Amino acid sequence: MTPAHPVEKPPMDAEFVDLTADNLADEHLCCIIRTKKAHPGVEAKRRWLSDRLREGHVFRKLNAKGVVFIEYAPLETAWVPVIGDNYYYIYCLWVAGPYKGNGYELLALSFDGTTPQFAHNAKKQRIESQALTVYYDMQCPFVPGNLEMIRQHCEAHGVPADFIEVDTLRKAKELPCVFNNWGVFYKGKFETVNLLDAAALERILKK
Repeated sequence: MTPAHPVEKPPMDAEFVDLTADNLADEHLCCIIRTKKAHPGVEAKRRWLSDRLREGHVFRKLNAKGVVFIEYAPLETAWVPVIGDNYYYIYCLWVAGPYKGNGYELLALSFDGTTPQFAHNAKKQRIESQALTVYYDMQCPFVPGNLEMIRQHCEAHGVPADFIEVDTLRKAKELPCVFNNWGVFYKGKFETVNLLDAAALERILKK
């Protein structure tokens, strides 16, 4: 079937914008473009970006009201437990709606045979605490809302929970698990790097 009103795909030579200290307060953050309501994570994300931009973090987006953006940083200053030299770490790559299928190609090329690797501590996948434990940072604007949902659920059901903000590069590099902006442990065991909805949280707590 052919749609009655086909959507014309935008040209990929359209203008892209890098967020800077000068435009950060005014430019929209693409990942929450679909809602017009004030979002609790937006300002937290802006504050996080304000500090990271000075460390070489890049947030590049299509200059349009759409969800087309990429976030990356030099691996040396990326807030993840991955180590290596002369690599960039991609935090997020998101292309949605009519912009999909216009071509992104991700490659890794080493000139000297070295490759990035997870830090030794990231391979532990275990912690001593038996409580539900969430490691997080403010790189994603959906984090604050997810934290609040988990807090409310745990308080209502008497579930011990710890929320540990990763607020320095050192903490990020020393994390005991794979991490982009979120990591969940329960009964000392690593569970997921994904944000949780109520059903996913219940499944973890039933283990």
